[in-house]
Parts: sequence; structure tokens; C-alpha cells
Amino acid sequence: MKYLVYGNDRVMTGDSIADAVLAYSVVLAQHSTTDLVDVPTADAHGAAASVGLLLGPAIAVMSEPAPDDELEPEDAAFLAEITRRINRFERHLDATRHPDRFDGLAAELEAVLDPSLDVLDAMDRVIDTCVRCTSATEAGIVLADRSGTLHVIASTSERSTDAEEAQLGTNEGSCMDCFRTGQTIDVPDVRTRAADWPAFVETMRERGMVGTFAEPIRLRRTTIGSLCVFATHDQGHDDRDVVLMQLLADAASAALVRQRDQGRLQSLDAQVQDALEALITLEQAKGALAHRQGIGIDEAFQALRTSARGAGRGLRELAEDVIHRGERLDGVI
Repeated sequence: MKYLVYGNDRVMTGDSIADAVLAYSVVLAQHSTTDLVDVPTADAHGAAASVGLLLGPAIAVMSEPAPDDELEPEDAAFLAEITRRINRFERHLDATRHPDRFDGLAAELEAVLDPSLDVLDAMDRVIDTCVRCTSATEAGIVLADRSGTLHVIASTSERSTDAEEAQLGTNEGSCMDCFRTGQTIDVPDVRTRAADWPAFVETMRERGMVGTFAEPIRLRRTTIGSLCVFATHDQGHDDRDVVLMQLLADAASAALVRQRDQGRLQSLDAQVQDALEALITLEQAKGALAHRQGIGIDEAFQALRTSARGAGRGLRELAEDVIHRGERLDGVI
């Protein structure tokens, strides 16, 4: 057990959790940015709890030994999430050192345009490519139905979904402005838009995210949705990132058109409805798998995504197996 010493407070947690928090704090300081993390701990009665800590430059965090406790907090999902955040900063640094991020992009776009994919899988490939090939931390896609109502179609994580749903619920934020204007929205630090987007800025703060970027998804001259990107840093995105995001937004539109050309769903409205139905199935499967395996929702999603792609199956097909056939994905988790 260790104490995390934070200002005048001490938070007791597990050794591996404390080490991960310290490592992430160093990375944030190196990149001159901040992030909010919910550190697993236990209350006075030994029940699981969490404490939010803001990490970053000029915020001193240290650790010191604590009495050993049989109830030492362990949280594999938290450790995986911190590792993922650290790795994304490292990918951003690697991209700066090796600026040709277009290597392999043709293969990524070819995968997005695979006509055998349904809408959910194609859009998921777009956002996955976005966070792997740019300095984005999270990404999502919203598409409009026939009435012009936007719907969240794909998200890289639960907090990305929260950020998107918050915008749709309050009619404010980067993806809403992008859809309304048909223009790119680039805000490295959302706090500069607090007067325009008060609810969205608060949601971003609560989810530990700082920057946002939204690129319109167009069909001819009509904006049919947006690719919305989120970052835990306030560094913004360089020209190569922006070009990649624009290409991916166009790829999302092209994937929708190609599916219609293949004689599948014949209208955007039908594609949106199909994706929403698939998404409901996926959400049920994520919850079932998380409960069954004792893991977090994001970890369950990553397991479903990895397993589906490895087997050449669609997310909805595998999700149905998880729900109706008790599939556990033991080989992945």
C-alpha cells in the first residue's frame, strides 16, 4: 500500500495504482498539460471509493509507504486507462519525431471502405484510425437522420460518448457548431468557450478532457454529421493531424455511399437507424461482458472490437453471441 501525497491531503491506494499515477503525472508535466484522474481507494469501512486528482505541471504529487492492508485497492481497468493515456502522449511525441504519419494510411482507408462492413463497423474503424494516427485522445461520430436530428453512432470510449451526448442534449459544443455551420471547429482549450458552451465545458472538465476538434461529414453540399475529436491536452493539432481528420471525415461519407452502391441500405436515414439498432445491441453486450468478466465497460468494448476484427466478424454479430450465447471472450480478456 502507498499514500499519494497531494498538497495537504493523503490518498491511500495500491502500489501499482500509485506508481501509475506518478508516471502519468511526469508525462503530463513533460507535455505542459493537465488531466483529471479518479484514483481508486477505499473509505473508512473498506468499501471501494475514488478520489479525483488534478495532475499536471506545478502540481506536486508524491508517494510514501502506507500500512499494508488486505483490502488493498486493485483496479485493472484504471491501470489500463492510465497506460492508454500515457501511450497516446508517446504516440504524439513519436509523430513529432517522425512526422510522416501518412505511412499505412492507404490500408486504413481501404479497411474503412470495405463494402462488407455495416455502418457501425465502418464508423468504428474511422474513429479508431483517428486516435491511432493523430494526437487525439478520443473520437466519435454523429450522423443526422431524415429530420436533421443528430445521433451518436460511434465512440472510442464511455467518456467520448458522454462528451457527445452532452452536446446533443444541450444543443451546444463543437460537433453541434460543426454540423450547423458546415465548418471545421478547432478549440484547443474549451475553457476559452465557456460563455458559449457552459454545459459542454463542464462535461469536458468532469471527464478530464481539454481540447476539441470537429470536422464536418459531407455528402455533396450537405453536412450529414461530424467527426468529433477530443484531447486531454491543450496543444491543439498540427497540419498533418488536421489533414488526416479531414480525410477520415470524407472516408466516413464514402463508406456510407459505397454501402448503398452495394445494394444494402438505400438511404442515409435507413443507415442511421440500422447503426442505432446495432449500437443498442453493442451496448447491451458491453454491459453483459463487463459483468460476466468483472471488467470495466471500456475494457469490454476493446475486447469486443479486438475479437471481432481478429475473427473477421462484425461488432453486432459478436455482440449478439455475447448476449444470447454467453460468449466470454476468454482468449482476449
